Amino acid sequence: MERLISTIRRVGVVSLPAIIVLSLTVRAMPESEYRKLFREGQRLLGKHSFPEAHSKLSALLKESSLTEQQRVQCLEALGTICCWTHKFPEALKYVNEVLEKHPTAPPATVARCCKLKGWALGGSGDKQGAIDAARKAVKVAEKPGSGIKPAFVATYLAELGKALVQAGNYDESAAAYEESMKTHLSATGLAGLVKARLGQGNAVEATRGFILLCALPDAREGDLKTSGPKCLALIRRSPKLPDAGPLLATWREALPGLVSFPDRCRTVQKVLVAYLARAGDMKRALFEGRVLLRLCNDDQLPEALGLVSNLLKQIDGNVSRANALLLFAKFGKAGPDGKLGTKDDFADPLRSVSPPDAAKRDAAFKAAMGQIPAKDWTDHVSKSLLYRLWDRPREALAELRTAFRQAPMEQGPMQQIMQATMQVLVQVTGDPGTADKYSAFQRFGPAGPDRKKGTDDDLEDPVAKALGGK
Repeated sequence: MERLISTIRRVGVVSLPAIIVLSLTVRAMPESEYRKLFREGQRLLGKHSFPEAHSKLSALLKESSLTEQQRVQCLEALGTICCWTHKFPEALKYVNEVLEKHPTAPPATVARCCKLKGWALGGSGDKQGAIDAARKAVKVAEKPGSGIKPAFVATYLAELGKALVQAGNYDESAAAYEESMKTHLSATGLAGLVKARLGQGNAVEATRGFILLCALPDAREGDLKTSGPKCLALIRRSPKLPDAGPLLATWREALPGLVSFPDRCRTVQKVLVAYLARAGDMKRALFEGRVLLRLCNDDQLPEALGLVSNLLKQIDGNVSRANALLLFAKFGKAGPDGKLGTKDDFADPLRSVSPPDAAKRDAAFKAAMGQIPAKDWTDHVSKSLLYRLWDRPREALAELRTAFRQAPMEQGPMQQIMQATMQVLVQVTGDPGTADKYSAFQRFGPAGPDRKKGTDDDLEDPVAKALGGK
């Protein structure tokens, strides 16, 4: 204020508006102070501390001395916060000011604000408005000289795809997502493409997209849990599906990424079996169904058994092998009495099933195995899962033993490895009791429950025995 009075004395008597102008001039916020306050708001926004970020940036926006660039930055940030918190009318107020009152804003800013506008309009139920805003974002981003990198253009195309899906325009949505992924493959974009393909009723491309999505580390579990059952439902209601060649090629391509995620592997295998059956490739479907059964734990087994036993019924025209499979799954080789070598032993009804193109399949798995390093225990777990998909349980068991030796003594890794080991042991030996023997050996060691070697309760390492003492 003293500076203001001094200025007035120098220039003489001035009118009230002039005093206001002078006041604003002298109170201009230094750039360093603005940057400090704005960065604090951005930091809170990055932490998803939305109320605090909104409070900081709203206060900053009220500063009358902001430059146009500073005001635009604040408006965009507040629009982002309001979209995240679903305060869509307020978000529209902020982004519309940028788009309508600041024509000289940089193209990147305009594109981002168009994207936010589309988000807000879509959230408010204005589907066509959301599409129009998304189209404008793409147009601004694609304009020569915009300076916007192709990867960001791809995100605007994906947003357009999302707006079109929400409006039920699946054909244009799929085209937008496809164009987006020519430049930048993202889990979000691929998940959107799968939704568009499902909307089109395109079982082939929806399933191929879903398999690739399962192989991406940053795929959201929510997207997978939604898309997987929808792909299965679409496959099952399709009267006849085309040759599975392109689908199998996609599956083989995805294998190195898939085996980092056991649950996703099981889901993909289930989808693959369903597709093969619907395409009439019954021999291959049955073989991959056998692989699926060997991937499942007790909770997952009933659904898989239903799928594979139904395949047997369709192939055979009777329920003999289907019933034999159900009994074998319940009792194992030892039969109801639990003792191998007795009259009630069962044979695996799928033991002689083989893939129609074994050499080609082996080559694909060998190539996939070469893409997985062996740096730590997690790599060996992945290799073991790939061997299980390959239908080579003995090699899988050897990888699990290596993983066990390298893994940290922590509950998560130990539980994961030991559960997988028990499953594979049963597959290698054909004896369900081997799982209990392994559990006892892990608990008591070779000395057995009495902790004394050389007594009747000594235990043998079932993994070493299954691997021939290696």
